[in-house]
This record gives sequence, C-alpha cells and structure tokens, in this order.
Amino acid sequence: MLLTLPAGGRNSMYRFMMKELMLTIAGLTVFAASALFLLSQTPAAS
Repeated sequence: MLLTLPAGGRNSMYRFMMKELMLTIAGLTVFAASALFLLSQTPAAS
C-alpha cells in the first residue's frame, strides 16, 4: 500500500511526504524523550 502511488497525483505525493515527515518527527520525539528519561535516571550525570 505504501509503494502504490496513483498516477498523476502531486497531491498524493505531498500527502505521502507529509506522512513520512510526521513519522520521522514522532520517532525523533520518542527517541529524545527516552534519552532524556535515561539521563535523568542516572544519579551522577555531571
């Protein structure tokens, strides 16, 4: 379903790019949150 893009659809390509961008942002947010949580759990960080 991801690889089947309708022919002659710039709008569909735009929506596909937006979905990829949102997934990337979500992944980075989760990664940053988990990293901050692990750093805050360490007693002697500095």
